Amino acid sequence: MNEFHYHTSDNYPLSRGRNDSWQDVYAQFSLRPERDLELLDGLIERKNETLSRADFEDLQLHCARRGITVIPEIEAPGHCLSITKWKPELALANKKDLLNLTHPDSIPTVQRIWQEFLPWFQTKEVHIGADEYDPTLADDYIRFVNEMERFVRTSSGKGIRIWGTYEPSENLSISQQVVVQHWQYGQSDPVALARSHYQVINSEDWWAYMTLKNDHTPIFPAPYAQFFNQTRIFDFAGHGGWQWEPSLFNPVNTTEQLPTGSHQNKGAILAAWNDNGPDATTQLEAFYAARRGIPLVASRAWGGRRGPLIDIAKWLTSVECFARRAPSQNLDRNIHGIRVATNNSSTIFSWSRPHSAGESQQSRVVLGYGSKGPEYTMTLLVTGPFNLSSSDATLTLSPSGDLIFYTDGTPYPLRSVAPTDGFEAGQPGRIWSNVTTSTHELVRLPVAQKRMEVTMTGDYIGGSRVWVNGHFAGRFEVFVYGGRNTLFSWSQMAFVAPLDIVEGGIESIQVGSEVCPPDS
Repeated sequence: MNEFHYHTSDNYPLSRGRNDSWQDVYAQFSLRPERDLELLDGLIERKNETLSRADFEDLQLHCARRGITVIPEIEAPGHCLSITKWKPELALANKKDLLNLTHPDSIPTVQRIWQEFLPWFQTKEVHIGADEYDPTLADDYIRFVNEMERFVRTSSGKGIRIWGTYEPSENLSISQQVVVQHWQYGQSDPVALARSHYQVINSEDWWAYMTLKNDHTPIFPAPYAQFFNQTRIFDFAGHGGWQWEPSLFNPVNTTEQLPTGSHQNKGAILAAWNDNGPDATTQLEAFYAARRGIPLVASRAWGGRRGPLIDIAKWLTSVECFARRAPSQNLDRNIHGIRVATNNSSTIFSWSRPHSAGESQQSRVVLGYGSKGPEYTMTLLVTGPFNLSSSDATLTLSPSGDLIFYTDGTPYPLRSVAPTDGFEAGQPGRIWSNVTTSTHELVRLPVAQKRMEVTMTGDYIGGSRVWVNGHFAGRFEVFVYGGRNTLFSWSQMAFVAPLDIVEGGIESIQVGSEVCPPDS
């Protein structure tokens, strides 16, 4: 892997609903303007969800030290709610997250945004998005892409990429200087593009796409995996043993592929989309969804057709071995170097509040162990309200008994679900709102008790689940809007166990490296 494609802006697609309430739909632009203050005031809704130039430079430097180039994408003329909320007059009348490219201020506004940020980008190519636009406006779309190609090239010397998009114009064509990132048949044909001398990138959604937390059922395209689907790498197009490599695009007409070694093929990029909203997936959950896919795609992309095949019998052992030992990172949130003498062989951390004379039993204690990622079981002996925190998350028990996880500024209270809900094989972690006995009501713990045992398990399918004094209490979850269909659902939240700072009424903590609920 030598590129990180960074999607700087997006919104819930209004084509799935909410076009009438578009001004209330979440949209965010993630880079913070520093020269053009009108952009700062108009484009940015939440400054705390943005990166400064120094932040972004740190990201680029961090990646460059590991041989990775950041490819930034600023999306237009579709997925443009950040712009149309700022300038509603630029939106199409019937599709409020699409720019009206015939408005005289639309293209200058997009170019103004690029003018602010082009000096930030340490790369030879940038991505202008340009996908999922109205095909009846194909000529306007093509003029936009070509004008942006000229603007970016003359302003910075950089080339541009776009997503493959259906643009059935009989009058115009996209400049051959533009790199096309293919993502779906019906939107683009990579073989035809290569024959017409376009450079292409393989992000064919059949193998490359994940939709974090839930797929789009029953809205097409439903089959996007919640976790990377490695079987589509091992058995391309459903053919057993035919391992994918970057020249393989078409999983239906398997004779229509690019030639091995084609100079028109720049390589492949896998994609993880947070289509279910800003609060549906934590950053670490997003990593875990792609955790196995990244080394698999890297191996097959670098090896290609002439390289060695992956040994299916050994690949998972290799991934687990090297993922936990990758230098200068601990995305698995493992706790190293702890030895605990207990009767439970899976126990990796144990702490009891010291009973020192004159020391408050509510005082702040620095544990200093960061977080423990899934899988885990954490047992707390609780005597009252508390905070248990790390840089990843904070677990809080309020005086009224509300047990709440906070991460990235978002609260997730404990909710009541049936113990057996959320384990449907085809929809891991999902509880459909219309086929469940779960109430999803807030759960309050009995803080009036002098002490209680709170047990929490964490895994990426079941999420973070809680037992109080041995009885199942519920799970932490998020409501997911269903779009045009009425099948709304709740999805699991899988939090890490915070083990950095303890404050308040926790008398002891014990953490194990396996999921061992009290009723198992």
